[in-house]
Amino acid sequence: MVGDPLPVRSLRTVELVDLARLLGGWVHGLALGVGLDGTVVAVGAETRVTEGPSDYRMVWWRDGESGSVPVPRLPLAVWFVQPHPDGVLLVDPITRRFGVRENAIVVDRGGREQARFTLGDAIADVRTSADGTIWVSYFDEGALSGGELESAGLRRFTGAGEPGAGYDARRAGTDTIADCYATNLVGDDEIYVYFYTEFPIVRVRTGVYRVWNGAPRGARAIAVRADRALLFGAYRTGSSANLVELGEGEQVTQLGELVVTGPDGEPVDGARALGVGERLYLLAGTRVLVLDGWWED
Repeated sequence: MVGDPLPVRSLRTVELVDLARLLGGWVHGLALGVGLDGTVVAVGAETRVTEGPSDYRMVWWRDGESGSVPVPRLPLAVWFVQPHPDGVLLVDPITRRFGVRENAIVVDRGGREQARFTLGDAIADVRTSADGTIWVSYFDEGALSGGELESAGLRRFTGAGEPGAGYDARRAGTDTIADCYATNLVGDDEIYVYFYTEFPIVRVRTGVYRVWNGAPRGARAIAVRADRALLFGAYRTGSSANLVELGEGEQVTQLGELVVTGPDGEPVDGARALGVGERLYLLAGTRVLVLDGWWED
């Protein structure tokens, strides 16, 4: 017997900042990151990065304060960027792209290199905490490779790039991570992970696992507030999201469906998304959009 259809409602994002002025045309391969404190960081190149080390422009913004600095000759194709206690962490999803094994470089706010290290191959996402801890998730080419760093599917590193504990499927009581679709670092030692093939939502808090099963499949970002989660994106549409409850049991309860739009009311198909705590951030061109209050009835 088919139950009543879930309610569908539309929610508009608001524009947090347009990075176009700060980037000054350096928008190729634009990578966006947002820290737990709301600091927005982004890195773009002037031309397409294809053959070797390239020049980049790094920008940051928080509560109206902003900065922009060139970062010359990086041996990376930067896909991920995150705040770091020593400046900003820049990461290429693969190693040895240009013959260099280290695929993570920390630069200070002046664009000067402070450290470089390896975070593994086939990286799906990178998040950093206030103390510099780095969490890295991997897609299938890494998670199924048997690699020392990648095979756990999710691993933490120190701020200096030293590897630490990985996801322990046996302790969690789940299948192994075959392909990590979404992560959300909500505190210095609390991260949510959502992954293929069964798509559980798993919270890892100070090494303790909590699992909810039965989540909608195919989302590419997750935002979390208390006992509710927003799963954004799906296999067939890029602007839909599912609102779910993470209850006392082990099952996810679906509460409704949302259509996420830009400030103009148009669906945000094609925008890149990341959940940071309770907020969902979207990168649409050079505009950073944010969705807040999605948990409210």
